[in-house]
Amino acid sequence: MASSLAEGTLAVDLDDRITFINDAGAEMLGYRDREVLGRRSADVLQVQTSEGATVESPLAVAIRTGRVRNDAHVFVPINRRRFPASYTATPIRRDNRVTGAMLAFDDISERKQEQAADHFLLGAGVMLSASLDSATVAIAAAGLGVPLLGDVCFIDIVSSDDQLVHVACVHADSTVQHDIDLAIGAEPRAPVFATPVAEVVATGRSMQVPVVTEAWLSGADARVARGLGIRSALIVPLALGDRQLGAVTFCMTGDHQHRASDVALAEELARRSALAIVRARLYEQARHAVALREQTLAIVSHDLRAPLATIMLESSVLGDDELARASPRAKLVALKRIESAVGHMDRMLGALLDFASIAAGRLSINARPTAV
Repeated sequence: MASSLAEGTLAVDLDDRITFINDAGAEMLGYRDREVLGRRSADVLQVQTSEGATVESPLAVAIRTGRVRNDAHVFVPINRRRFPASYTATPIRRDNRVTGAMLAFDDISERKQEQAADHFLLGAGVMLSASLDSATVAIAAAGLGVPLLGDVCFIDIVSSDDQLVHVACVHADSTVQHDIDLAIGAEPRAPVFATPVAEVVATGRSMQVPVVTEAWLSGADARVARGLGIRSALIVPLALGDRQLGAVTFCMTGDHQHRASDVALAEELARRSALAIVRARLYEQARHAVALREQTLAIVSHDLRAPLATIMLESSVLGDDELARASPRAKLVALKRIESAVGHMDRMLGALLDFASIAAGRLSINARPTAV
């Protein structure tokens, strides 16, 4: 029954000699068949903490205490890379006497990676929400993926005139960052990976470039990539639903290639970055709208004072009986000026109402003949 388990299982006697191991356990420890049978488990497997400190063999603990032990540590096989494992060590009893111990264990590397990814994305969300300036958010998004997803990260955004524009670049080495800033410059420019970035934005699908060749780059950008030692790249869309905002490019300078888990994590980071950028843009638009409203109110207030002053002045003329008797025409002139001021104010208020109708999408046109 133990031989058919997907979980690694091995047993030892009181001398720590391995008396049983199933196929799953042998494979996890880097052995084939049953070649470890008869060997001491301490010569096959060591257990450590995540910091690298040695932990007493759980099999030895189970034999010594006669108790079941459940825990999770790092397994360090002699024939294979280290890996995090959850395990249960159980004493084997025969006639109420401990005769050995059994260890059931499982590789939890993927679970650890998922936990690390969740922790990373949680921290990323906090950092992306720290600013409501879209440029600052873009730089923060580029810095989040370095060095976890690449040694250097580029972010390119679709501008208001539908052009791809480079907005941020972050390198894992701060001493190299200064050289990049000098090479790329602070002015708006086309993406370094212009052709593949445009394809990713157009299709909305991620692209892996296992080997970056100069065919992907223009002459000046090829020199930048060559100077940075870029060898491979992962380009993911910066999108929110069907809305394409741009792309994020993670570049590797060594032999490491992006794995499927890296692609999934990069896409989720890009999605959260897109949400933060859109939120920052909406905030900027709201601030701009408020500023325009305040500017409009200031202009309207100023322009309304002129006709109001005219009305107040001419009203005082109408109330002056002595002036009316001395100059009968002054009353008529005052009435004309009041009428003109009221007409001016009415046109201004009508314009404001039309502006509100345009903003609400309900502007109606009343066409009629008008004297030139």
